[in-house]
Amino acid sequence: MKCGAGKAEILFPEDYFPADKFAFQTDPLFVRVLLLESDHRRYAVISMELPSVRPWELTDRLRLQASGLLAAEYDHVWLSMTHNLSGPHVPAGKEDIHMKALSAALTEACREASDSLCTSSVSYGESTCAVNANRDMKSMDGWWVGIHGTGPSDHTLSLLRFDDGNGKPLAVLYSYAVKSSVMESAYMRDGRKSVFSDVAGHANAIAEEQLGCPVLFLMSAAGDQVPRMKTKYLELDEACRFYEVNLYEKGIDVLHELSEELSVSVLKAAEHAAADPADTIHAETHILRVQGKKDYPKTLPAPPVLTYAYEPDGEKELPVYLMRIGGTVLIGSKSEIVTPVLSEIKSAFRDTHIMMGTLVNGGQGYIAADYDYDRFSYPGLHSPFAAGTDRIYARQTIQMIRNMLNRV
Repeated sequence: MKCGAGKAEILFPEDYFPADKFAFQTDPLFVRVLLLESDHRRYAVISMELPSVRPWELTDRLRLQASGLLAAEYDHVWLSMTHNLSGPHVPAGKEDIHMKALSAALTEACREASDSLCTSSVSYGESTCAVNANRDMKSMDGWWVGIHGTGPSDHTLSLLRFDDGNGKPLAVLYSYAVKSSVMESAYMRDGRKSVFSDVAGHANAIAEEQLGCPVLFLMSAAGDQVPRMKTKYLELDEACRFYEVNLYEKGIDVLHELSEELSVSVLKAAEHAAADPADTIHAETHILRVQGKKDYPKTLPAPPVLTYAYEPDGEKELPVYLMRIGGTVLIGSKSEIVTPVLSEIKSAFRDTHIMMGTLVNGGQGYIAADYDYDRFSYPGLHSPFAAGTDRIYARQTIQMIRNMLNRV
């Protein structure tokens, strides 16, 4: 196995702001590239500290660019967003400026990854991290998004560390179930909103300083997860109705606290990672066909709601990306996934490590649990798929992984 890694800052020009309701930028945002080679084939995982790049054709364009720069097959390139909700979407009227900045950073990060490619080994590690919390809260008016949900959370942080022949880290790739959203929709007291790299971005920077290599974050099954504290969030009053809390500038202290905690977990998992004797890489793409449903209409009252009649929307394609690296299988998903779905998949494997990345190669709403539809919670209302898709996805993905393990 060979490994190379690169990192480059996304440099927005001076005339970029204001953009997407952001007045200015506090943190730098980065593109990170992990390049792997096995049996003369190249594979890449790319992470961008952004919420999304859409329309999704723009994500496809960046992925195609990376494929050419890295000499990797298109299907072997995963382009993932950290789901940094404190960063800009592609702003209307400034699409060309935005994409030019992303393209330039991607080019530089891919060049560094290619230039640093060398023989490597891989290790797998885990740690426990309590930065995340379930976000589904019940009010008198229905279920909606807070920070004190009573549902499940997976506090496991999973990590792959790639070392050169001298044991020096070349790159770290980790998966953890949290939205990078401490500063989401957080306006300061002067009424302005700033760009932050948020909890994953800050944690990556801290870990990189200690490890001396690029550190890439994959958002795991965080469709029902948020940081356990945010700058702006909903809370319940005595009548069990939602009201808004805003910490303003004090939220930056929360961001630093949670980022430090996340970075400690990353470093702990990296330190105690166990070497994997296997050094093969294999990637597959599968397409499931499931029943669709329509999104909750914007013409109706804003949620939470106590009732809603879901409307069917024909059959839809649901991609499943798999990448086996040694004894670890990475699952890539365009959709955000709720905790029970990944838990079911993980429980089917005892001797194989399972890591997940969502918002891989675009976005596709949510893969929600049955109770999300019954409660009319956020994933249920905003899933493009009908109820029961979670069971189909888990069952089929388990079988796909088993088949891949038997073949490779």
